[in-house]
Amino acid sequence: MFDAHIAALVLHQRSAPIDARERLLEIVTPWSVIPDRAVLATCHRVEVYLAGAAAEGAGDLASDLGRQGFGDPLMRFHGREAVTHVFEVTSGLDSAVQGESQIRGQVRAMLAGAPRSLDPLLRRLLERALGLGRSLRGASALASVTRSVGSLAVEEVARLLSEPERAAVLVVGAGETGALAVRALSRRVKTVVVANRDRGRADALARSVGAETIGLADIETSLTRIDAIISAADTRGTLLTDSLLAPRLARGPLALVDVAVPRSVNSAARELPGLIYRSVDDLQGACALSAGEIERIRAACAHEADRFMREASERGAARTIKDVRMHADGLRLRQLDRALRRLGHLSPRDRRVVETLSARVMNSLLHEPTVMLKKQPERGEHARALFGMGREQS
Repeated sequence: MFDAHIAALVLHQRSAPIDARERLLEIVTPWSVIPDRAVLATCHRVEVYLAGAAAEGAGDLASDLGRQGFGDPLMRFHGREAVTHVFEVTSGLDSAVQGESQIRGQVRAMLAGAPRSLDPLLRRLLERALGLGRSLRGASALASVTRSVGSLAVEEVARLLSEPERAAVLVVGAGETGALAVRALSRRVKTVVVANRDRGRADALARSVGAETIGLADIETSLTRIDAIISAADTRGTLLTDSLLAPRLARGPLALVDVAVPRSVNSAARELPGLIYRSVDDLQGACALSAGEIERIRAACAHEADRFMREASERGAARTIKDVRMHADGLRLRQLDRALRRLGHLSPRDRRVVETLSARVMNSLLHEPTVMLKKQPERGEHARALFGMGREQS
């Protein structure tokens, strides 16, 4: 099988706690501007997708991260296995709620925020993953999956509250996860309050479900009437601090479900007496698909991965054939020029005969290698080595 020079480094909730994922995210976030790397960070995972030379060096990169404490939990995929993994992630099979659609929006946002110089192979991979996720959702049981991390957070809040139907819940963040939580809460609790950096976005969301809105600066004074909080905002501990929460906790317990990664509640606040704190790792995942449907979707991802690898192989073969011909023609022209300088007595007609002969000899010599490369494109690197050429760039 042709090696598409794609690799993935994965740190998932299943193998690494949230502390480790936060630490890795801090390390790899600057990599998102490097053309041969793409960084996907969600509630449950931090993943780095690599192409070209970076993919070939994935082992060294993993070893380096291993020396920083990520060795055992860090998973590494290469070639077809990496492509299949990206397709399964984007389809939602690897999510806490299997089949949820929010992951496609996160992959789409990652691709939209990538540099224009993003490696073409990596861009094609992500575009293909999004297209596959869209088609699977329209042609399988994925369309029936409506649960999300936001709904898991709402279920946890409802479980922690003694009387959810009489409770007031604050949702910090009106992005996709926060919006899903607000909509689910509106059917479970008495009052939903939305706080968001963009007040207009919060107002629009609140109007759609009959919720209230406040500014971030008003959270402290509003906490007196709040029974629980769901935080889905990337505030990295700067908003829900111990000094903000302590006065409210002096009045009684407070449930706080923090689905942000990095966490939006700082370490000092998480230890406050009376705070019932849950991170995304404390939420119980859900399987919304049957075993048979999961296997069908996995098979579709594997089939599409084979197709992607085959197309990458053919594309690589076409580039190799073109490069070999250009290399050979350059050699032909240099040797032809040397020969014609020694054959200055030839007439223009005879010179054209020699030129035509040189081109026909080159074409004859390249015919069999060209046919073989079309049949076995995975031998492209061998052809380059045989002709003394450098490695192909993706």
